[in-house]
Amino acid sequence: MNTDAAGLGKGRAVAFVLPALALIAVFLVFPALWT
Repeated sequence: MNTDAAGLGKGRAVAFVLPALALIAVFLVFPALWT
């Protein structure tokens, strides 16, 4: 049960972190390319 819960939690965490990192990357890279 614990391993399943951890697996689901990790999958959800990855699904949440990847889009967040993508947004952060866009906000950091766009101004860098602009200047």
